[in-house]
Amino acid sequence: MKDNVISIVINLDTRPGIFDEFTTAEVMLKGTRSIDFLTDGVRNKSKFFDGYEKEVVLFVDTHEMVPPTTMKEMSDIADVVVISRHAEYYNVCDLYPKHNDIRYLQALFMARGKYIAHFDADTAAFCNDKSVISDWIRDVDCGKYDYISYPSHWSPVAIDDPDFSDYMWASTRFFFCRRDILKFDEIIRCLSDNVYLYEKYPAKRHCPWLEHILGLMSSREKVFYPKIEPNRYLIFSWNGYRRGRLAEMNSWEYSQVQSFVMGKGINYPNDVDGR
Repeated sequence: MKDNVISIVINLDTRPGIFDEFTTAEVMLKGTRSIDFLTDGVRNKSKFFDGYEKEVVLFVDTHEMVPPTTMKEMSDIADVVVISRHAEYYNVCDLYPKHNDIRYLQALFMARGKYIAHFDADTAAFCNDKSVISDWIRDVDCGKYDYISYPSHWSPVAIDDPDFSDYMWASTRFFFCRRDILKFDEIIRCLSDNVYLYEKYPAKRHCPWLEHILGLMSSREKVFYPKIEPNRYLIFSWNGYRRGRLAEMNSWEYSQVQSFVMGKGINYPNDVDGR
């Protein structure tokens, strides 16, 4: 592979509800789910990086079986597909259920490109100005930022909260980075040992999740949330999703996508109602 490849790493799941006509992110940390995310959602994120050398890596946390037709579609549009049976255990401390974090880490490890664009399944991405991507590459190559995350109302940070005045997390909803910034051995140790984590990386607020560990291992100034620029691009998560919406939007002109999203409004932290 060439050394300028962007690995598009997507963490997916098949939690109950994936076949429903409509789902909502009704509980914190429990996002929308849809069978669409395994196919049209992947096409959506891959299209964002059209014009750049890329690979697509999918890691599916399987609760309900993936239909054979969906498996075939995923195999056609991705370079790597991992189907992992859901399990809520791992050889880490019992202070926090970190099985989700381990799945994130497993997916990231499979990336072979120089750069990683990580997405959660329920995140959507539309690009009108491909120079956005070259800007990201420039900024991580020169060391200006370690992680570039989704556009935020509170740019250059994710939230206006004094509890996070000493660090900022790299949201797994979306972040862009160089692969070599991920020190996997150290990340695993931090996930495994909260005492070690906070002795080495002190923080006012303790959130021992992978995205927070990435931020703690970096610095507040090196984790960047760009301002919202809907004329250039849109990255957001669904707080409500109707089946078929992504297939529709993937076929729209960017101006139609922009009109739809901004008409719905981007709510805290970067959510859009997809009904």
